[in-house]
Amino acid sequence: MKLLAKGFTLIELVTVLVLLGVLSVGISGFIGVTTQIYVDVTTRDELISSARFSIERLNRELRGALPNSIRTLSSGNSQCVEFTPAKLSAVYTQLAVAPDPASDQINIVRFFDTSLYSDSLAVIVYPLTPDDVYNSSARRASIDNLNQVAGNEWVLTLSASKQFPQHSPTSRVYFIESPVAYCVTTDSAGLNGSLTRHQGYSSYSANLPSPFSEGVLMAASLNTAGSTPFRFADSTRQRNAIVLVNFTFAENFESISFNNEIQVPNVP
Repeated sequence: MKLLAKGFTLIELVTVLVLLGVLSVGISGFIGVTTQIYVDVTTRDELISSARFSIERLNRELRGALPNSIRTLSSGNSQCVEFTPAKLSAVYTQLAVAPDPASDQINIVRFFDTSLYSDSLAVIVYPLTPDDVYNSSARRASIDNLNQVAGNEWVLTLSASKQFPQHSPTSRVYFIESPVAYCVTTDSAGLNGSLTRHQGYSSYSANLPSPFSEGVLMAASLNTAGSTPFRFADSTRQRNAIVLVNFTFAENFESISFNNEIQVPNVP
């Protein structure tokens, strides 16, 4: 009686190894392509989310800017839009305007959203140009305190006596914070840029602070080659002021462009 040998021949073993090698190459290639697609899609989603967040934040802040405080500035490879936030406004009933003598008090009609008020704010009356906001203090004054007395009229005490140059046609006084700047900074070719937000620098100066790296990063991967990220069109009798935002985000050989038009009310 003969015993039958059990096992694989060398040819069968080599054949199986070859087939497994071919299958592994195909599967690894498929997994690699699938993984790369997932990475690309994730990167694109992050890029779009970052872009939308930064543009929405910029839109909201610009719409709440002090009328006639918006201006665009450039310094080296940085292009910026600067504005002064208006926290709230009130109607005044008494204001020291020439030829009246200077006074450290402004009588205002009481407002109800007191959560926005702070003694660290400043007040400004009837700014007509950015120079009235940044380069001159004739229409601006610091606050000492607000006496919220009973009744419909409160007394706002300034840190020093003030004589304002003219009345607001609507008797409006604005409570403002320090200026804010959104800056796009790129390399010399206009590539590899970033969008940063700046606040708390030297207030009401003619130029923005340098370097711009001290700001808060809002978005990266900006490309400004051949374009201007910020353009400002002043108000006319037919329309409000307009800020034109042109951002191009580029990464992994893909680019996404955002063109946004922000209308800014101008009622000083």
